[in-house]
Amino acid sequence: MTPPPDQVGPIADLPITQNLPALYVIESGSRWLKAWRFFLAHPPTNQSTNGSTNGPVGHDTVCLQSLRVDGDSDSAADFGSLDSHLSDLLRGKPQVAIFWEISADVLLARAAAITKIRRQYPDCLQLAGTNTLSSGDLAVISELGVAASARAPEDLPRMASMLQRFMRAQ
Repeated sequence: MTPPPDQVGPIADLPITQNLPALYVIESGSRWLKAWRFFLAHPPTNQSTNGSTNGPVGHDTVCLQSLRVDGDSDSAADFGSLDSHLSDLLRGKPQVAIFWEISADVLLARAAAITKIRRQYPDCLQLAGTNTLSSGDLAVISELGVAASARAPEDLPRMASMLQRFMRAQ
């Protein structure tokens, strides 16, 4: 039996879902996944200038999946496994967003992955959770292709709105 998509553990167990737009949360724990789950279930709504309200992006319209990686994923083997699996997940999927948990100790590996994803899948929205990065490191990942970063889960409503616009535009 396949576990629910938002409760998947190791990378190898992650199902590939072709039907729905996807948000992949790549982190070492489950902090960001839990926050995304909450904000996708209780998203902010935006009032447009013509009075209509944009509907929410929730579990029924976005496939929320977690790729849990070891905290020390800077090794070439871990990066190769993640890189290979991400390529399989992104191939042929028109609407994909990736949320990266990035700390100083994995910055180089994540920067390489972000750059590769940006080159191979330019339409993929890349976001990041970066509570331990310096402002210089934030500038670097922004230049590499991260559209927005959050220092804490409380910052995710802004990203949920960005994700909503991204998914509706595709």
